[in-house]
This record gives sequence, C-alpha cells and structure tokens, in this order.
Amino acid sequence: MKLVTKKFVSLFAAMTMLFSVCGVFANAASNADSIDAGYVLVFDEAASNVNQAVVKVQLKNIAGPFSGMNFTLPVDTEYVDVEKLTDASYVFDANVKNANGGASYSEGTGIKMNCASGAGFALANADGTVVTITLPLKKAITSSMTLTLSAGKITPAEGNKYQIGAETTETVVGITAPTVDVPRDPSTPPSTVDRPGEEELPVGPTPIEPQPDTGYNLVLDKANTDLTSKVTVKVQLKNIAGPFSGMNFTLPVDTDVIDVEKLTDTSYEFDANVKNANGGASYSEGTGIKMNCASGAGFALANADGTVVTITLPLKKAITSYIDMTLSAGKITPAEGNKYQIGAETTETVVGITAPILRVDPEDFGTKPVVKKTAALKDYTDKDAATAAKAVEDAGKTTYMTVDVKKDGVAATYGSDFIAKYDGKEIKTVEEYKNIIHGYVADKKVSDVIAKMTFEFYTDGKFAISTTVNAAEDEIQLVPPVEDKEVGGGNEPEPPKPSEPKFKANFNPSRPDVGDTVVVTAEISDATDVTITFDEAAFKADTDSANLVSYLGIYPKKDVDNSTEDDTKYLENTWEFKAMAAGELTVPFKVSYTKVSDGTKVTDEVQKATVKISEVDNNNGGNGGSGSGDKDNGNNSGGGAIAPPANGGVNGGLFTSFSDLDQAEWAKQAIMVLSVKGIVSGYGDGTFNPNGNITRAEYCQILIGAIGKTNLAADVLFNDVPSEAWYYHAVSVANSLGIVSGYGDGNFGPNDLITRQDMALMTYKAAQVMNKDVSSVRTMSFADAGSIAEYAATAVQTLADAGIINGVSDTEFAPVANATRAQAAKILYDTFVKVN
Repeated sequence: MKLVTKKFVSLFAAMTMLFSVCGVFANAASNADSIDAGYVLVFDEAASNVNQAVVKVQLKNIAGPFSGMNFTLPVDTEYVDVEKLTDASYVFDANVKNANGGASYSEGTGIKMNCASGAGFALANADGTVVTITLPLKKAITSSMTLTLSAGKITPAEGNKYQIGAETTETVVGITAPTVDVPRDPSTPPSTVDRPGEEELPVGPTPIEPQPDTGYNLVLDKANTDLTSKVTVKVQLKNIAGPFSGMNFTLPVDTDVIDVEKLTDTSYEFDANVKNANGGASYSEGTGIKMNCASGAGFALANADGTVVTITLPLKKAITSYIDMTLSAGKITPAEGNKYQIGAETTETVVGITAPILRVDPEDFGTKPVVKKTAALKDYTDKDAATAAKAVEDAGKTTYMTVDVKKDGVAATYGSDFIAKYDGKEIKTVEEYKNIIHGYVADKKVSDVIAKMTFEFYTDGKFAISTTVNAAEDEIQLVPPVEDKEVGGGNEPEPPKPSEPKFKANFNPSRPDVGDTVVVTAEISDATDVTITFDEAAFKADTDSANLVSYLGIYPKKDVDNSTEDDTKYLENTWEFKAMAAGELTVPFKVSYTKVSDGTKVTDEVQKATVKISEVDNNNGGNGGSGSGDKDNGNNSGGGAIAPPANGGVNGGLFTSFSDLDQAEWAKQAIMVLSVKGIVSGYGDGTFNPNGNITRAEYCQILIGAIGKTNLAADVLFNDVPSEAWYYHAVSVANSLGIVSGYGDGNFGPNDLITRQDMALMTYKAAQVMNKDVSSVRTMSFADAGSIAEYAATAVQTLADAGIINGVSDTEFAPVANATRAQAAKILYDTFVKVN
C-alpha cells in the first residue's frame, strides 16, 4: 500500500483543522447559567464560521433605566485579527446606540465598550443583548479560544432605580461577567487515513540470497572479528581457477560504522601470488574500497580456499544491530593466450561477476553490547496518552505515534546508539520499529506500544526522547506532545559552580558631547550561577546631575532575556538618553539576582556608573571626514521651520525628540546636535522632515548660526529681501561676509529651493571666512562633474575631497538637484561643529 509523504500529511492536517471550523461550533463552554443577575457572555454558534467568531454581551435579570454601562473584552491576538475590527464589528442595541454607545480596540487591553445617557435608557432587545461583537479571525481556531469580559459597571439613571433580580437599587453596581469558550469542532475528517512514512515498510530484515556456486564470494572471518573494534572479511573465488591476468572489485562501506580514516596498507592482506601481480587497494570517498591486481604473465592463487584478499575494517562504534556488505561488480580477466576454468567450463573471455550480500549480525556471535541506560516509553509520553489512544482505538479508529530519540541534540542511530523492545522482545530492525510506532502492525496498537515498549542505550552521551500521539483518521493530537525529555542515568552534566556576578556599565560613545545620543548598557560577567533582574525604575540619573540629560527622561531601548547559559559574559538591559549639558553624569541602577545553586536572593544592590559629558567645540578642529548625505533629494515638500525666525531666538538648548529621523539615519547625530544648539528646529507635530527641501534663505539662516555670526550688523540691498523678513539679517550678514552675492540681477531668491552646488558654494565660502581647515583627505570624482556650474566647481571638489560632502550615489553629485534638510544639517555639522 502506497502512502502519502509525511510533509503532505502535515499540510492535510492543517487544511483539516481549517475546514473543520467551518462546521458547527459545538458545546461552547460558558458559566452564564451560573449568573443570577449581571452581564453574561454568549457565543453565537449560528453566526460563527471559519472567518469569524461572534459573541454577545447580554444582561440577565437586570432591567433599566440605566444612565451608563461599560465593560472590556480582552481578545487573543493569535487568533483575532484586530486590524480588521471596524465600527461594523459592533452591533449595539438600538437604545444603547442612541445612548452614545461605542467601542474601540486598545492594544494590551482589548475592546473597550461604553454607553452613557443622562436621560436614562432601557434595552430594546428582549434577550437583554447590549452588543453583538463579530471578531475577524486570522486563522482557524484549532483548539478553543477563551474570552472573558472584564469587570463592567452598570449605572442607574439619575433619580431612578433599576431592578437586579427581585431587588431594586440606585447604586452603581460593578459586575464581572463569566467566560465563554469558542471551540473547534473536528467534525470533518479527511477522506483517507494517512500516517508517517513514504510507503508501508516491511517487517523484519530483508532475506539474504545464498552465496553463488561460482564467482566471487564475500566471507566473514569471525575469528578475527570483534564487534566493538573491527570486522574482518575475505574476498574469495569459488570454482574458478587461473591463470589470470587481472582482477578488480569494489567494497562500499558504511562510514557511519566503519572508520575509514584508520584504513592503512596493513588493512589489506593479499594472496601471495596476487600481491606479486601488483595487487593493491585504496579507499575512495563515496565509492568505497577499490581493489585491483594485474599481471601480463598471468598468475594463479596460492591460497587453497581461493582467498584473494583479507580486509580488516576498523569500527567507529560497536555494531549492535546487523549491517550488510555487498561486493560491487568485479571483473576477472584471463591471462593473454590462456583460458581459465569456471566450474567445468574453460573460457578466455573477461567475466564480470557480482558477489552477494554478506550480513554481519551480532546474534551470530552470541554476545550483546553493554547496556548503559534503559527507558520505558510510557515515561516519555503524556500521562493520559495511552488512555486517550485506547478510547480512539475502541471506537474503531487508528492511531499512530512519532517518537524522536536524540543523542547530544541530534538524531540517534537505531541499532548502534539504541534499540527498542516490545513486551521484552527486541525489535530487530529500524524498519520493524517504525512499522510498530506508525500503527502498521495490526496486533500492536499505540495504546499497547506505550505500555510495552522500552529502550536500551548502548553508547555514551545525553539522550532525550520526545513523542506525539495522533489519531490518524482526523489528524489531531490526542494529548499534548512531550518535548525532548532527557533520559536519566549516567553521563549527566555537572551542576554549575557558584560564582559571584560582576557588574559594570558601558557608555557609547564613551566620551559624549552635548547633543549626543548616549546608550548605556548594563553588563554582567562571571554569572554562571545566577538569574538577574534589573529594576528599570531605578536606572536614572542622580538628582544632582539630572539636568545633564534630556528632560524626556531615560527609557529602556533593549530588554533581553534575563537568563543565559553563557558562562563568561552577557548583556542584560540597555537604556538611551540625550546629553543636554556639560558635566559629570552619575547613573545608578539596582540589580537583583538569585543564586541557582542554593536559592539565595540578593536584592536592591545599587551599582553606579559615571560618564563625562563635554561641550562641543564650535571653533576648532577639522571636518570629521563624513559625507553630507547619500540619499535622494526627498519629497520636495518645501522648507519648513528648519531655523527659528531671527526675532524668536534659538530654542534655548532644549532637545526636541524628532519622530522621523530614522528616514535619514546617516544625518541623525548632526540634526540632534544642531537642534540642541538651537541652530535648527523641527515642525510643531514633532517631526523634522529630513527628506524635505530647504530654501536659500533658510540655509543662510542656519549657516550664519553655525559659524556664530548672528550678532554682526549688516544691511542688504537685494530687491526681494525686505527688511521686515525673518531672514533679512542672516542674508545681510552672509552678503557682507562675501558668502552670498545673489543672482546678479539684484535679486537673492530667498524662497527658491537651494541646489546642492549652491549649498556647497555657500559652505565653502563660509569655511574660508572662518579659516576652517578643509584640506584634502581623499580623491573624489563624479561622472557628472561636467554638469557642475563653473562658479561652484572648486567649492564642490574641495568639500568632496575633504570628505565633507558626498554624491547622491557613488558616481553622481547631482549639482542642480534640490538639497534636503538632512543634507543641509549634515554638511554644516561636519564643517563647523564636529570636532576631530
């Protein structure tokens, strides 16, 4: 009988689970009947299907008028697709909806529902339904989904009483509703019974054909075989006599059993005449042991028993179950001009003869390998597995198991690492073993296998067994699977040696400047015996130095598992903050830990770490060698408040947390530092819009701020720069310093978007005014250099060679493309703010 593959079985099982939910959801569990009065939660079987689960919130034995109701329904987001919840997902009672009934989903809380009316209201639905909720499903419910309505309140209408059971009250009443289970109904089994395995496997070993009457034979030398260290075999000729001019044959070997690295010339003992006839052997990976002997003069065997060669095969591990060896197609060639005898016939033709299989079976030696561990299968299944399997079998259905045996984390080898026994009798082959656990052997049901199967382990190592018990007809797990349960007895690892953990904190950067984002990571070393817990609330700056960091506070950036097997060092938690002022910052944090070996707890141990924050040097130093941006030009959305108006001053050194800097990670530090210094600012919605464009006036404003020339007095006579404009002063100063000169027609173009080449030119001229070092650190060339205007070519090339400005790609500068806000911030930071 041909069966489907295991992979197809898994797919079929998943489809079965999916389609089964389309049927009727039966026996929804609820304790609504136990509630005398209050909210109840009811599962609507008729309206539910594979795509949705429908539940109703109802009132039982409570009558209005009410002024308000509220309750919350947490949902399991593994099954419920909360992104598909809409207003249509909630159908409120007509009176409730008129009373401002509404619902919304909140992550981590669930669906919040509320209805209120000062005038009071009563339910229109006779069954007391307040709201019907349709929950869209991500996937079919494969077991059950429990829903619990969390503590809701009912408030009477002002000046009125409402009835609870036989009593009336005007008090606000809080009532917790019961739970309801949304079940899976496995009512649609697959049409065929599928179990693991490519095909039905034979029971027991394949029979061995007898050795041939004539030709090569493969014979076991039992006297020189030790199943723990070596196997000796002989290649013999039977009923064939020489003279021969040549012989060749190959012996494939199982490298899981045979240690081919230990094969040497002494592993092969040739017949004396064969050896003289250039007999030799060699091992070839993937082929086996090749043997060949040839002599033009011809030769006959000296050994009376026809032995051509005796081969000693060293073993990697003991042979505990049978192994088979087969000599592959060998040839026998007669000596030139001669005939040799095959049985009663003579021939001078080359003859190819394939030898039969030789089986090496431990039972033939009357010995058994040493048993180092034993285990009963029932101890590695769920406690109810046998009972559950028997109930299914008694109903006329079939069951099967999967049993995974591992050694040191990888699959163990049947026959050499371990064997199985059924009712005390050894299962000879892996094929028979699989047939039994897969349910193919009629008189060995899974319930009996669990009770009667045991294992013997022959080799050292850490063994583990995991199991799953299934019903084949509807492909469902009968009980929870058992995961990698270790086989006890011997070879167990030693418990960890106690150690006292050491703590320290790492700051990155280790010497931060004002404006830097600082990441501090708590590190624990020598922690082989402890479980660590951090008190995040205690990880904050000392009161005396709190003004040195961002007023936004310190927050956890990374929270990793608090336990590890790493016995040398591991990192626990990471926090991030913004350096706001120069000074020495002290950061304490509390650590609690428990010793694994003796359970000793150490709590509230305060550790302290310090870091010095330095003021950024605005006037000295080089350019740092980084580029001004490697992104495209952005969204062309216009300028925006990259710099505050002159009459508004700078932003007082307060750091603004921009929410969109991940769009320009390469310019993030530049933007943040310039923000702290009040040179740039963002938008009122907390964004910076790094990919937006910047105008010529805006760039003038931040450029003059970056070089610290805002206090200079100057006037400008550009036609399009009115004296009342916010950028008038910056453009005037830039013009007086020779940084800008306008278009030559009396206009400056303050609201024109600045091009990349004009931004480079203004920056270059400002660097000359400030005597900034922009010496070359590299040689940069652009494929579109010919497109750069002659007036800007020197500026672009100088800043590019200085590592201050890059192209929009590795080969293009895009001189007339509009500069972005991020590019502007980066080029100013690298030229005038960043210190080498």
